[in-house]
Amino acid sequence: MHRCFIALELDDSVKAALKGSVEPFKRASRAEKPRLVDTTGYHVTLKFLGAVTAERLAELRRQLPPALAGKSAVDTGWAGFGGFPRRGSANVLVAVLRDDLGQLTELYEAVEAVCEGLGFARESRPFKPHATLARFRTSVDLRPYLTGMPPAGAVPLRAVALYESVLAPGGAQYSVLERYPLAAAVTDG
Repeated sequence: MHRCFIALELDDSVKAALKGSVEPFKRASRAEKPRLVDTTGYHVTLKFLGAVTAERLAELRRQLPPALAGKSAVDTGWAGFGGFPRRGSANVLVAVLRDDLGQLTELYEAVEAVCEGLGFARESRPFKPHATLARFRTSVDLRPYLTGMPPAGAVPLRAVALYESVLAPGGAQYSVLERYPLAAAVTDG
């Protein structure tokens, strides 16, 4: 069994810019100090799959390329910071992406359709494109920390990747099993 997810990759310049966004949390009180996600783990999840058999993994690898064929890469930007389940009481700090033209949602729906056809349960929560930056042991009011915006500038999203996630004491370690490049970019905002 493989623990897998499907996500949009973030390039190294975007990851470096996001790293600076979590600096205020390094000064947080002990009770509010989060476990920061390593920058190598930054990505935009389209579908968390969980434990996947070798057979289902092979079928995903076969069905994802045609489902993503002709889908465009996206140049977008950050909408702001957020938290899950909500800013006032969050266990997860995220940087939320803009999806003004709905292209990220279109990629999400294409991936969901493939996964649903293979028997994976459809996500019940609305899609909110984001990169996870930190996790907290207890719920924290993030509002005092969210005074700024994430870094300005374009966020180029050029490929979808099928990842394997291996749980480790220092946090999950991700490796790309397969990469699916997207067609020429369309700017989203």
